[in-house]
Amino acid sequence: MLRPDFNGCTSGSYNSHDMFHNFSVALNWSHSTDNKGSVLKLISNYNYQSSSVNEDNVMSWSYLPNDSVYRTDSRNRYNVFVTELSFRKVLNPDWNLNVGAKYTLNDVSNNSFHRFFKDGTWLINPRFDYDTSYDENIAAVYATANGSAGRWKFKAGIRGEYSGTDGGVANYDRFDLFPNANVSYSLTEKGNYTVAMGYYRNIRRPSFQSLNPVVRQVSDYTYTVGNTSLTPSFTDAVSLDFVLAGRFTIAAGYSMTDNPIRQMFVSNPDYPERLYLTWDNEGKDRNIFIHGDGFINITKWWNLYSSLTYMITSQKLSDKDSFDTFGYLQLVASTTFLLPKDFNLTMSCFYNSKMKIGNITVFPILNLNPALQKQFGKHWAVSVGIENMMQRKSKIRTESSGYNRFTSSKTYMTAKIGVTYKFNSGKGFRAPRIEKNTDNSRFSTE
Repeated sequence: MLRPDFNGCTSGSYNSHDMFHNFSVALNWSHSTDNKGSVLKLISNYNYQSSSVNEDNVMSWSYLPNDSVYRTDSRNRYNVFVTELSFRKVLNPDWNLNVGAKYTLNDVSNNSFHRFFKDGTWLINPRFDYDTSYDENIAAVYATANGSAGRWKFKAGIRGEYSGTDGGVANYDRFDLFPNANVSYSLTEKGNYTVAMGYYRNIRRPSFQSLNPVVRQVSDYTYTVGNTSLTPSFTDAVSLDFVLAGRFTIAAGYSMTDNPIRQMFVSNPDYPERLYLTWDNEGKDRNIFIHGDGFINITKWWNLYSSLTYMITSQKLSDKDSFDTFGYLQLVASTTFLLPKDFNLTMSCFYNSKMKIGNITVFPILNLNPALQKQFGKHWAVSVGIENMMQRKSKIRTESSGYNRFTSSKTYMTAKIGVTYKFNSGKGFRAPRIEKNTDNSRFSTE
């Protein structure tokens, strides 16, 4: 035991080396089979991403050298290959048929190795080591038909998909069908008043980041970690849409999602004060929404765009739980004033009422962002803007395993100054159009 009057010194060093590599290749080939617009097409993509983090940590006291020494080597590698062969047959000016086949290979490797120093020797620490490498194969065939008859427009299709994984934790093999259909009718000859009805079924796969089991500390009591047991979620949805005067939209719809992927907090039984932000599959989500948006020229010098959505959500964390139902409102608006001397004043607004995401409650959010722009001739423009003018506090409540935490943090206002020069002389470069069929959402951080 240390004496109360003991004076000592602690010293430490932490070194982290991060490396990231990315390589991608795209191949496009197409062949016209007739003079009506029918085309045979092959699109292939290969994407390689790798990242590694090497960490060295040394902490020592004046009377006890090398009290805490460890090394961590975390490596992530993603090989993604996608190829798709499709044929678009134009039957006549009003009807066409599309058929195709698509294959995706996701070769994923996530591993981490930990070592600690004791009695002059580096020892393996298997408690924190992991290797969650796996291969995911996705094969699909599909067919769609598009057509019109007078004021009617039709679109329908179906996709059959097999998916399976080899290795890792969440192994699965399954076959699914994904139908979709949409019918619209033009109430006027110009087509500026239309009504449409649709149905679709789709799949959402977890991103590679959400599957990565590496643990990262973001504050004294909060950590982030992926979930290797995540499985895809499936959504069935119907919608009814109206377009009025070509500038206003009113929409309503209903959707039901099985095994929705949600971010949520979980606690550590050994250290209940620690919360881990992770991803998990909930039991089921049901949503009913009504939405409206539109653009209005109030005067020659004043216009307004606004979007308003109200949604009623029912969710349950597991099949054993009952539904928790709540409603929330989202507003997006932007208004612009054309001022004398080539000045423009724009004010944008975002509001989201209180809502729940899994076991996370997010309290109302309100942001106002004004910006003033001055045009100098045809080429130069200078702008000054303020973001988060309200400086409201961000409030979040989390509940996990009987542990309730409320966090409140103030957000600060930021100012931006921009200078823009527009080139409009000569001919612009024409870049070749390369099509890609990689699912970029798998690489998102969500």
